[in-house]
Amino acid sequence: MMKAADQSLSLWDQALKSGFEKGFSWGLEFGRPDGAIDAIRRLLFDIARERGWRVPATQKRRVETCRDPERLAAWVKRVVTARSLTEALAG
Repeated sequence: MMKAADQSLSLWDQALKSGFEKGFSWGLEFGRPDGAIDAIRRLLFDIARERGWRVPATQKRRVETCRDPERLAAWVKRVVTARSLTEALAG
């Protein structure tokens, strides 16, 4: 039987891959090299909302102004397992 953390990471891997693929395709289609970054942001917000979390304006601004794909990916990974959005975006 797969542990909950393993399932979360598996879902994370699938979601991140899907987000990157969609963002890359969208970026190519519209000539936007930052399409993958936009897709990661959307993924983060989608997961947070799916978990029933409200995204305050300050946290939304923090995510929207982040240009580092590695930091965004880390936040998405943490939003899957964190107890709150604040916890996920810590650090």
